[in-house]
Amino acid sequence: ENALWEIAGKNTPAEGVERYNQAMMDMGAMICTRSKPKCELCPVADLCQAKAQNRQADFPGKKPRKTLPEKQTWFAIFQHGSEVWLEQRPPVGIWGGLWCFPQHDSENIQPLLTQRLGASVSDALKAEHLNAFRHTFSHYHLDIVPLRYQLTQLPSMINDSHHGQWYNLLNPPQVGLAAPVVQILESLRYELES
Repeated sequence: ENALWEIAGKNTPAEGVERYNQAMMDMGAMICTRSKPKCELCPVADLCQAKAQNRQADFPGKKPRKTLPEKQTWFAIFQHGSEVWLEQRPPVGIWGGLWCFPQHDSENIQPLLTQRLGASVSDALKAEHLNAFRHTFSHYHLDIVPLRYQLTQLPSMINDSHHGQWYNLLNPPQVGLAAPVVQILESLRYELES
C-alpha cells in the first residue's frame, strides 16, 4: 500500500490535480475496464505491466465473496378456511412494522401455540410442515420453516397483544407484508383456488 501511495505521489501533478483525477477516472471508466479493455487507446499502454504480461482481465481483482452467517426460524401459520393469523412486527428490527406469521426460534413451537391460542386449543393441533425455504438479507441467510396448524374453528379469544388480525387469503386487506410472508400467502391462496 505504501508503494502504491509513493507511485501515486510521483505521478500526480502539482497543479491541475482536478483535471488529472478526472482523467484517471475517465480512463478507468472508458478505457481500462475490467472486461474488454481498450488498450489500443490507452495513453500509458507502453508502461502497463498488465498489458506486457497479457493479464489485463486479472485487474482489478474481484473481492472475495463474504460468507454470510445462517439463521433459522419457524413460522406458525394458524389457518381457518381462507383466513390466516398475522401479527404486526415492532416498528424497529427485521421487517419493522410489517405483517408476519408468529415466529419462533426453535421447532418446539408449543409455547407459542399455548400463548396465542390457549392450552385447550393448542394441545389438539398437529403441525403440517410446508416447504422450507431460504430468505437472504444483506448480512445473513434466514432459513424459514413454515408450520401450518389447521383450525376447525376460530379461537374464541386469540391473544392479540402482538397486534394481530385474521388475513383473508381470497379477499386480502391492503397491509404491508414481509417478502417471505407474501411467498407463503401466495402458495396458500393457490392451494385454496385449486
